[in-house]
Amino acid sequence: MKRVLIVDDMRINLMILATKAKNFGCHCEVVESGARALEVLDTFKPDIILTDLWMPEMNGDKLAENIRKLTDYQELPIFVVTADTDDNTEFNFSIFTGIIQKPIDDNRLKEVLSLEET
Repeated sequence: MKRVLIVDDMRINLMILATKAKNFGCHCEVVESGARALEVLDTFKPDIILTDLWMPEMNGDKLAENIRKLTDYQELPIFVVTADTDDNTEFNFSIFTGIIQKPIDDNRLKEVLSLEET
């Protein structure tokens, strides 16, 4: 069973994404901040991370940069889940494995969650 860490500051988004991922057979851990996501990595070893882009204190790209610095997670698939993919933003989209556009397309989510486990 694929282990998915979902990071979003909006509880409703966490619930929707976790429900969808669980319907595809995944075990999900949900957290409401980038700081909490970094803490959870000590005890929960995800196969993939899905993170919101806009979050207080630590945006999704900064979270991904911090995760990439950790030896065990340099190659971990990290997908940003966002409605904001404007090239004019200050975010570093290149740090992510890919993008899942909001509103979430179930086929795209299934495709992402079907990636080979590491």
